[in-house]
Amino acid sequence: GKLLYDAGQFEQALTSWQQAEQEYTRAGDSVNVIRSRINQAQAQKALGFYLRAVETLKELQQRVPEQPPSLEKVQILRSLGESYLATGDLKQARTFLQAALETAIAQNYAAESGAAYLSLGLLDRAEANRFPVPELAV
Repeated sequence: GKLLYDAGQFEQALTSWQQAEQEYTRAGDSVNVIRSRINQAQAQKALGFYLRAVETLKELQQRVPEQPPSLEKVQILRSLGESYLATGDLKQARTFLQAALETAIAQNYAAESGAAYLSLGLLDRAEANRFPVPELAV
């Protein structure tokens, strides 16, 4: 899926990650099921299906609240925030991006902290109405 995604073949990447999710589900590998779903949401966003990505991520977020903070949780929160930003729901975007940043900092995830700061900067710019919301590359 990643090779297809990196090559700009987003539909094929989405299909590949959906198939991977099915295999991980059969194997009982819940961590990789979550990762596959996060990747599916990224492909959905790349295809312009932001609302579908929001639904995918909200479903994931509801599955993992009782689990301790993890990289996957931070990625879900940040991706949700970025999806809301892309749809123009700036209030929801701030809620999720701030939560992603706080969790990333607390867990010492430097790359995710940087990504959350970048997305929050884009959100600040959108709120100031200086520029349209740019497409996020994640």
